[in-house]
Order: sequence, then structure tokens, then C-alpha cells
Amino acid sequence: MKNYLLSAIAVSLLFISCKKDSTETTANEDNAKYIKSVVPDKIDQLYEFRGDKASDTVWVFLQGGPDFKMNYELESESSDKPYDYFLDDLRVYPYQIQHLNKSIRSATDFTYEDAIIDTDLSIKITKDVIMHFKNQNKVVYLIGHSYGAFMTQKILADYGNIADKSAVLNCRLNIEKSVREGFKMGKVITYNENGENPTEVNLEETAKKEGFSPLEAKNTAIIGAPIINFNFLELLKDADLSKTFFVGAKNDSAVGDWTTEELTFLNKKAGMVFFGDGDHSSIFNYDGMKTVHAFLIGKLKTIPPND
Repeated sequence: MKNYLLSAIAVSLLFISCKKDSTETTANEDNAKYIKSVVPDKIDQLYEFRGDKASDTVWVFLQGGPDFKMNYELESESSDKPYDYFLDDLRVYPYQIQHLNKSIRSATDFTYEDAIIDTDLSIKITKDVIMHFKNQNKVVYLIGHSYGAFMTQKILADYGNIADKSAVLNCRLNIEKSVREGFKMGKVITYNENGENPTEVNLEETAKKEGFSPLEAKNTAIIGAPIINFNFLELLKDADLSKTFFVGAKNDSAVGDWTTEELTFLNKKAGMVFFGDGDHSSIFNYDGMKTVHAFLIGKLKTIPPND
């Protein structure tokens, strides 16, 4: 099961979900200024991978966050038992811009306008990584969780079905305005245990308890703000979602409960929709991810009963 860095605010900072085995990025406290992001020219500098590069099947995973650590959610240690259905294939983890630009973590002058540009760069990195493998005639499946799921929706809106199939895990189509506006200002908003009543988190108190910087939390919120500011009900209204599997949970404190409008939209357009009991990370167990895997490879035609 998933482990959350900021446990005091549970599914926290709207998106953050960090693994114990992730690679730590150390903040440079002497660097208080934002440095414009630069993306490497070489494609193999835009992602990390696990597994066999010669495999004909590629699983591209976009992690939650936005997190300063890399997370590797398709690996064996991420589950209650090994994800054996992924392990014969290539698993690819594209970088997001905060992994490449270390200045964001401690910059006192990082703004929403900077985050808009950086979000576009993160989207382009993923698009380029997907196309790199598609151009090798490989089968590419895209899975996005939380922040990465919002990115997946933007990729579908901007570029269509460049992956063979996609899975959107635990995000929303149209986040409440109060949450969107709060994140733009570096405020952290979470929902209650029923996915309702978004409320601002006290960063100072949480930072003191958990040993992270309020500035890091603020900048994390700002990084996340542009992608949640989109109304995907509008952006995806003409998109082909027949090859996309959407997963949501009734008790999601991170992104909130799906609205009737969102559910109606997805039930009309998506290839498959699973909305059930659980929280922001409940899908991350052997059986949950096996369901995601089965839909994407075409073995699942109906959703199993939600016991």
C-alpha cells in the first residue's frame, strides 16, 4: 500500500504521495531564487525506467504529487504482493519539471505564472516520452495517478490517444473554484474523509510536526495549481475517451468526491468507469491494479463487483 510523506494531513497537499523507497531531492537552502526551467535535449534524460528496454510493451506511469521525489508505483514494493502482471514489461517513469529544476523547492519568488510554464514543460516531456516508444512500434499504456492523472487528462485533451490506452486514477474533471484559487496562492486545501467541505491546511503547524518546510509545501501547491485549474468537462467534451479507464473513490480527501455532473459525463464517454468505496490510494493493491492492467490490455469488459 502507498505511504504518504505528510501523514498529518493524510492525502495532503491535494496530490502528494511519496514512497519510502523514492530518491530524495535535497533542497538547497542557499538558493532562494527561482531559476527558469530547462529541459534536456536527449530523450533518455527525460525518464527513468525499470525492466527490459527490448520489451514490446511499455507502461508509462505519471506519479502523484507534484512531488520532489521520484516515485515508482508499478514496482513490486508498491503493493501488498508483487505486481507480477507488470514485471515482464518495460516500466517508464517520466520526469516532471520539479524533478529537473531543483530551484523550485526552495525558491521564495516562485509564482503561479512560473508554474504555468513549468506545467506545459512537464506535459511535453510525457508526450515526447510516449512518442519515443510509439515510434519504435511498441504498445504504450499510460497510467496517471492524482497529479499525474490530471496530466493524463491534459494530454488526452491536447494530443488525443497517443498512447494505446490510458488510465486516469483518482483525480477530478472540475475541481471546486475555492480549491483552484487557493492553490494559485500557495494554499493547501484538503477535503474531509467523505470527500467534501474543502478546507485550508495550516502549513506552519503541519511543518512543525512533520519536519518539512512551509515554503516547500507552498511551492508544491503552486506547482499543482495550473493543472487543476482546467475544466476538463469542457476540454474533454469532444475527446475520444473510449480507450480510457477512469477510477475514483467515494472517500477521497485529496481531490474530493466526484459530482453527479462528472459521473454522468464519464459514464457517457469513457471506456470504463470504476467509482467505489475507498480513498485516494485504495486502488494501489494487487487486485486493484490488476483491474487497471486488465482493462488496458483488453481483458476486462465489465467491472468486477465492488464487495
